Amino acid sequence: MHDLARRADCTASFICVIEKDRTLPSPAMLAKMAKALDMTVADLQETDVRSLSKILKRRAMAEPGLVVALRALLEAGISGSELAAFVSQKKG
Repeated sequence: MHDLARRADCTASFICVIEKDRTLPSPAMLAKMAKALDMTVADLQETDVRSLSKILKRRAMAEPGLVVALRALLEAGISGSELAAFVSQKKG
């Protein structure tokens, strides 16, 4: 975290606040962080699970069966790539 903060020209505490979902980095800071991590901004945004967790929480409250299905996937040891392949096959 300290190395990333140094390379992105910010403080480690700021990185920590971002990681704890207490703030969002500005577009300029996001670009600095991506560069420090040797990633594109798009790639960095794809790794951000904060918005995904909020979406999952809302969907789970609206559709309890989703929680049961996700728990079953986890217990069966289905990987993310296996699930993505299954969804791609269903779509195609």
